[in-house]
Amino acid sequence: MRVVVFTRLHPFTSHFLSHLLARGVSLEHVVFEGQDQRGIRSTMMRFLEFIFLGCEHFLFARRHPHTEHTLIQRYGDALKLLTARGIGYSFVADHNGAECQQILETSKPDLIVLYGTRIIQEHILRLAGKGTLNIHSAMLPKFRGAKTEFWILLHDDPSAFGVTIHWVEPTLDTGPIVLQEQIPIVQADTPKTLRMKAQMLAPVLLAEAIRRLTQGEELRVDQGSSPTPTFKKPKQEDLDAFRKKYPGASIF
Repeated sequence: MRVVVFTRLHPFTSHFLSHLLARGVSLEHVVFEGQDQRGIRSTMMRFLEFIFLGCEHFLFARRHPHTEHTLIQRYGDALKLLTARGIGYSFVADHNGAECQQILETSKPDLIVLYGTRIIQEHILRLAGKGTLNIHSAMLPKFRGAKTEFWILLHDDPSAFGVTIHWVEPTLDTGPIVLQEQIPIVQADTPKTLRMKAQMLAPVLLAEAIRRLTQGEELRVDQGSSPTPTFKKPKQEDLDAFRKKYPGASIF
Protein backbone atom coordinates (compact mmCIF):
# COMPACT_ATOMS: atom_id res chain seq x y z
CA MET A 1 0.00 0.00 0.00
CA ARG A 2 1.68 3.20 -1.22
CA VAL A 3 0.89 6.00 1.24
CA VAL A 4 1.42 9.74 0.83
CA VAL A 5 0.94 11.95 3.90
CA PHE A 6 -0.28 15.54 3.74
CA THR A 7 0.70 17.51 6.84
CA ARG A 8 2.52 20.56 8.22
CA LEU A 9 5.60 20.85 10.41
CA HIS A 10 4.33 21.16 13.99
CA PRO A 11 5.36 19.63 17.34
CA PHE A 12 3.56 16.30 16.83
CA THR A 13 4.59 15.67 13.22
CA SER A 14 7.73 13.69 14.05
CA HIS A 15 5.89 11.64 16.68
CA PHE A 16 3.10 10.86 14.20
CA LEU A 17 5.41 9.81 11.37
CA SER A 18 7.71 7.75 13.59
CA HIS A 19 4.74 5.79 14.97
CA LEU A 20 3.50 4.98 11.46
CA LEU A 21 6.95 3.81 10.39
CA ALA A 22 7.41 1.75 13.56
CA ARG A 23 4.18 -0.07 12.74
CA GLY A 24 5.25 -0.94 9.23
CA VAL A 25 3.37 1.65 7.21
CA SER A 26 5.08 2.16 3.85
CA LEU A 27 5.35 5.92 3.34
CA GLU A 28 5.95 6.84 -0.29
CA HIS A 29 6.21 10.60 0.23
CA VAL A 30 5.33 13.33 2.73
CA VAL A 31 4.02 16.66 1.46
CA PHE A 32 4.38 19.55 3.91
CA GLU A 33 2.34 22.70 3.40
CA GLY A 34 4.29 25.86 4.19
CA GLN A 35 7.99 26.55 4.43
CA ASP A 36 10.85 24.67 6.01
CA GLN A 37 10.98 26.57 9.30
CA ARG A 38 13.83 24.71 10.91
CA GLY A 39 16.12 27.17 12.60
CA ILE A 40 17.54 28.28 15.92
CA ARG A 41 14.16 28.22 17.70
CA SER A 42 13.26 24.64 16.77
CA THR A 43 16.84 23.51 17.42
CA MET A 44 16.73 25.07 20.88
CA MET A 45 13.37 23.43 21.64
CA ARG A 46 14.74 20.03 20.68
CA PHE A 47 17.83 20.60 22.83
CA LEU A 48 15.82 21.67 25.88
CA GLU A 49 13.44 18.77 25.44
CA PHE A 50 16.39 16.38 25.21
CA ILE A 51 17.70 17.67 28.57
CA PHE A 52 14.31 17.45 30.29
CA LEU A 53 13.55 13.99 28.91
CA GLY A 54 16.98 12.79 30.00
CA CYS A 55 16.31 14.00 33.55
CA GLU A 56 12.87 12.42 33.50
CA HIS A 57 14.28 9.10 32.35
CA PHE A 58 17.03 9.19 35.00
CA LEU A 59 14.58 9.88 37.84
CA PHE A 60 12.07 7.31 36.58
CA ALA A 61 14.73 4.60 36.13
CA ARG A 62 15.99 5.14 39.69
CA ARG A 63 12.51 4.62 41.15
CA HIS A 64 11.37 1.91 38.72
CA PRO A 65 14.51 0.05 37.65
CA HIS A 66 12.69 -2.90 36.07
CA THR A 67 10.10 -0.93 34.10
CA GLU A 68 10.47 0.05 30.45
CA HIS A 69 10.17 3.80 29.93
CA THR A 70 9.59 5.21 26.45
CA LEU A 71 10.54 8.84 25.79
CA ILE A 72 8.18 10.72 23.49
CA GLN A 73 9.68 13.72 21.73
CA ARG A 74 7.26 16.48 20.79
CA TYR A 75 9.95 18.47 19.02
CA GLY A 76 11.66 15.68 17.12
CA ASP A 77 13.07 16.48 13.68
CA ALA A 78 10.58 15.03 11.17
CA LEU A 79 12.79 15.82 8.18
CA LYS A 80 15.81 14.10 9.73
CA LEU A 81 13.61 11.05 10.41
CA LEU A 82 12.42 10.89 6.80
CA THR A 83 15.93 11.39 5.40
CA ALA A 84 17.28 8.57 7.57
CA ARG A 85 14.56 6.24 6.23
CA GLY A 86 15.10 7.28 2.60
CA ILE A 87 11.58 8.72 2.32
CA GLY A 88 11.06 11.67 0.01
CA TYR A 89 9.38 14.86 1.14
CA SER A 90 8.38 18.18 -0.39
CA PHE A 91 7.24 21.61 0.72
CA VAL A 92 4.35 23.19 -1.17
CA ALA A 93 2.50 26.47 -0.73
CA ASP A 94 -0.91 24.78 -0.92
CA HIS A 95 -1.95 21.13 -0.76
CA ASN A 96 -4.60 21.97 -3.36
CA GLY A 97 -2.10 23.57 -5.74
CA ALA A 98 -0.57 22.45 -9.03
CA GLU A 99 2.78 21.54 -7.42
CA CYS A 100 1.12 19.09 -5.06
CA GLN A 101 -0.95 17.66 -7.89
CA GLN A 102 2.22 16.98 -9.87
CA ILE A 103 3.80 15.16 -6.91
CA LEU A 104 0.77 12.87 -6.67
CA GLU A 105 0.71 12.19 -10.41
CA THR A 106 4.34 11.09 -10.12
CA SER A 107 4.08 9.02 -6.91
CA LYS A 108 0.68 7.45 -7.75
CA PRO A 109 -0.35 6.68 -4.14
CA ASP A 110 -2.93 4.10 -3.14
CA LEU A 111 -3.80 6.20 -0.10
CA ILE A 112 -3.48 9.83 0.89
CA VAL A 113 -3.47 10.46 4.65
CA LEU A 114 -4.39 13.89 6.00
CA TYR A 115 -2.84 15.05 9.27
CA GLY A 116 -3.66 18.59 10.32
CA THR A 117 -4.43 20.04 6.89
CA ARG A 118 -6.86 22.44 5.31
CA ILE A 119 -9.90 21.07 3.43
CA ILE A 120 -8.57 19.18 0.41
CA GLN A 121 -10.34 19.69 -2.89
CA GLU A 122 -11.78 16.97 -5.07
CA HIS A 123 -9.26 17.30 -7.93
CA ILE A 124 -6.54 16.27 -5.42
CA LEU A 125 -8.59 13.59 -3.66
CA ARG A 126 -9.25 11.67 -6.86
CA LEU A 127 -5.51 11.13 -7.41
CA ALA A 128 -5.40 8.51 -4.61
CA GLY A 129 -6.07 5.06 -6.04
CA LYS A 130 -8.09 3.74 -3.08
CA GLY A 131 -9.06 7.02 -1.41
CA THR A 132 -8.04 9.50 1.25
CA LEU A 133 -8.11 8.99 5.03
CA ASN A 134 -8.57 11.69 7.65
CA ILE A 135 -8.18 11.65 11.44
CA HIS A 136 -10.88 13.30 13.53
CA SER A 137 -10.82 13.71 17.33
CA ALA A 138 -14.45 12.82 18.03
CA MET A 139 -16.71 9.81 17.68
CA LEU A 140 -18.25 10.65 14.33
CA PRO A 141 -20.92 11.41 13.28
CA LYS A 142 -21.05 13.52 16.46
CA PHE A 143 -19.07 16.78 16.59
CA ARG A 144 -18.01 17.21 13.00
CA GLY A 145 -15.89 20.26 12.26
CA ALA A 146 -13.22 22.19 14.17
CA LYS A 147 -12.02 22.33 17.80
CA THR A 148 -13.97 19.21 18.75
CA GLU A 149 -12.32 18.83 22.18
CA PHE A 150 -13.56 22.29 23.16
CA TRP A 151 -17.11 21.65 21.99
CA ILE A 152 -17.33 18.19 23.60
CA LEU A 153 -16.44 19.64 27.00
CA LEU A 154 -18.69 22.67 26.59
CA HIS A 155 -21.65 20.43 25.68
CA ASP A 156 -20.94 17.83 28.42
CA ASP A 157 -20.80 14.85 26.08
CA PRO A 158 -17.82 12.73 27.22
CA SER A 159 -18.98 9.66 25.26
CA ALA A 160 -18.35 11.62 22.05
CA PHE A 161 -14.59 11.93 22.58
CA GLY A 162 -12.22 9.62 20.77
CA VAL A 163 -10.45 9.18 17.46
CA THR A 164 -12.16 8.36 14.18
CA ILE A 165 -10.38 7.36 10.99
CA HIS A 166 -12.70 8.04 8.07
CA TRP A 167 -12.73 8.26 4.30
CA VAL A 168 -12.67 11.80 2.97
CA GLU A 169 -15.54 13.13 0.90
CA PRO A 170 -16.07 16.65 -0.50
CA THR A 171 -18.30 17.52 2.48
CA LEU A 172 -16.65 18.05 5.89
CA ASP A 173 -16.14 14.97 8.11
CA THR A 174 -19.01 13.02 6.51
CA GLY A 175 -17.15 10.15 4.82
CA PRO A 176 -17.62 6.49 5.82
CA ILE A 177 -15.92 5.38 9.04
CA VAL A 178 -12.89 3.10 8.80
CA LEU A 179 -12.08 2.65 12.51
CA GLN A 180 -12.83 4.57 15.70
CA GLU A 181 -12.00 4.24 19.38
CA GLN A 182 -13.45 6.08 22.35
CA ILE A 183 -11.13 7.79 24.86
CA PRO A 184 -12.24 8.35 28.49
CA ILE A 185 -12.49 11.88 29.83
CA VAL A 186 -11.54 12.60 33.44
CA GLN A 187 -12.50 15.55 35.60
CA ALA A 188 -9.16 17.33 35.19
CA ASP A 189 -9.22 17.22 31.39
CA THR A 190 -9.14 20.40 29.31
CA PRO A 191 -9.29 20.83 25.51
CA LYS A 192 -5.49 20.83 25.56
CA THR A 193 -5.17 17.52 27.43
CA LEU A 194 -7.84 15.93 25.24
CA ARG A 195 -5.94 17.01 22.15
CA MET A 196 -2.81 15.38 23.61
CA LYS A 197 -4.70 12.11 24.19
CA ALA A 198 -6.05 12.13 20.65
CA GLN A 199 -2.57 12.79 19.23
CA MET A 200 -1.22 9.74 21.08
CA LEU A 201 -3.91 7.40 19.76
CA ALA A 202 -4.18 8.75 16.20
CA PRO A 203 -1.12 7.09 14.59
CA VAL A 204 -1.80 3.80 16.38
CA LEU A 205 -5.38 3.60 15.08
CA LEU A 206 -4.38 4.84 11.64
CA ALA A 207 -1.62 2.23 11.29
CA GLU A 208 -4.10 -0.50 12.23
CA ALA A 209 -6.57 0.81 9.67
CA ILE A 210 -3.91 0.79 6.93
CA ARG A 211 -2.80 -2.73 7.92
CA ARG A 212 -6.33 -4.07 7.63
CA LEU A 213 -7.01 -2.25 4.36
CA THR A 214 -3.78 -3.70 2.96
CA GLN A 215 -5.05 -7.17 3.84
CA GLY A 216 -8.17 -6.50 1.78
CA GLU A 217 -10.73 -5.71 4.48
CA GLU A 218 -13.60 -3.49 3.42
CA LEU A 219 -13.64 -0.89 6.20
CA ARG A 220 -16.44 1.45 5.24
CA VAL A 221 -19.33 2.14 7.64
CA ASP A 222 -21.78 4.85 6.64
CA GLN A 223 -22.04 7.62 9.22
CA GLY A 224 -25.64 8.58 8.69
CA SER A 225 -26.93 11.89 9.99
CA SER A 226 -25.29 13.69 12.90
CA PRO A 227 -27.16 14.51 16.14
CA THR A 228 -24.92 17.59 16.54
CA PRO A 229 -24.17 20.46 14.14
CA THR A 230 -20.90 20.90 12.27
CA PHE A 231 -18.85 23.10 14.58
CA LYS A 232 -16.58 26.00 13.66
CA LYS A 233 -13.87 27.86 15.54
CA PRO A 234 -15.33 29.15 18.86
CA LYS A 235 -16.43 32.78 18.99
CA GLN A 236 -15.78 35.05 21.95
CA GLU A 237 -19.16 34.25 23.53
CA ASP A 238 -18.32 30.53 23.30
CA LEU A 239 -14.99 31.10 25.03
CA ASP A 240 -16.74 33.15 27.74
CA ALA A 241 -19.26 30.35 28.28
CA PHE A 242 -16.43 27.81 28.59
CA ARG A 243 -14.56 29.93 31.15
CA LYS A 244 -17.74 30.30 33.17
CA LYS A 245 -18.33 26.54 33.09
CA TYR A 246 -14.68 25.63 33.76
CA PRO A 247 -13.13 28.55 35.68
CA GLY A 248 -9.35 28.57 35.54
CA ALA A 249 -9.10 25.78 32.97
CA SER A 250 -6.71 26.15 30.06
CA ILE A 251 -8.55 26.23 26.74
CA PHE A 252 -5.92 26.00 23.98
